[in-house]
Amino acid sequence: MKRHQITIIKAAIILIVAGIAFYFWKLAPVSVPTLEVKSSLIGQTVFGTGTLEGKTRLAVSPRETGAIRKLYADQGDMVKAGTLLVEMDADDILQQKRVAEAELAVAQAALQRIDAEIRSAKANLEYANSMFQRSEKLLSSNVESRSTYDKNRQNMLVAAADFEQAGKLRIEAESTLAKHQAQIAYYNTKLAETRLTAPFDALIVRRNREQGAIVNPGVSIMDIVDTSTIWASVWVDETQIAHLQNGLAVDVFFRTLPKQRFSGKICRLWRETDRETREYKVDIALAK
Repeated sequence: MKRHQITIIKAAIILIVAGIAFYFWKLAPVSVPTLEVKSSLIGQTVFGTGTLEGKTRLAVSPRETGAIRKLYADQGDMVKAGTLLVEMDADDILQQKRVAEAELAVAQAALQRIDAEIRSAKANLEYANSMFQRSEKLLSSNVESRSTYDKNRQNMLVAAADFEQAGKLRIEAESTLAKHQAQIAYYNTKLAETRLTAPFDALIVRRNREQGAIVNPGVSIMDIVDTSTIWASVWVDETQIAHLQNGLAVDVFFRTLPKQRFSGKICRLWRETDRETREYKVDIALAK
C-alpha cells in the first residue's frame, strides 16, 4: 500500500513538470521586440567610374613662332603663380629694339636741335617786330624812308615765317619721337611674351616639347592644371539621370585609397550622352 502511494506521487510530479514545460513551450506569451516607425527618404545608390582632374587645364604655348631657349620646369612639378616656365629665343626682338632705341636717340637729339632753332627764331622775330614798329613810327613822322620801312617789314614777315616753320618742325619731331617710343614699348611687350609664366598655382601634368625645339603659336609646350579646384569626372549610365542633380552630396572612393571615403557634391551634369557606352559625365567637386 505504501509503495502504491509513492508511485502515485511520482506520477503526479511528472505530470506537473510536463504540464509546466508544455505551458512554457506552447502556451506562454512570446516576447516580441518593438520598433518605433519613422519616416525617412529611401536613398538610391548610383555607381560610376571616372578620373580625378583639374577644373582648369591650360596649354602653355608661345604667341610667336620661335625656338625654346630654356625650360625652367618639368612634368610633375608644382609651381606658384608667376613662376617662369619657359623662355623663348628673343635675339631678333632684341636687335629690333636696339635699332628702335638708336632711332629714338636720334629723334631726341633732333627735338633738342629744333627747340634751339625755335628759341633763335623767336628772338629774331621779336627783334624784327621791334624794328618794324620803330620804322612804322618814324615813317609816320617822315623821319625814315619808305624803303627802310619796307625792308624792316619784310624782315619781320620772314622772321614770323621762320618761327612758324620751326613750330611745325617741332610737331613733326614730337610725332617721330612718339613713334620710336611706341616701337620700344611694343618690343618690350614682345620680349615679355617670350617669358612664359604660370598664370596660377599649378601642377605640370605633361611636357610636350624639348629645349631647342621650334614651336608655333598654339602648340603646347607643357600642360598645366589649376590645383585650387580638383574634381572627379565620373561616367554614369544614362538611366540614372533622373536621380542626379546639382548640389547633391556624394561619396568618392579612389583605387589607391580604397578604405577612405571622400565627400563631395555634384557641381555639373553633362547633358550629352556618349552614343556608344550610353553614359554621360558628372563632375563632382571634392570637399577635401
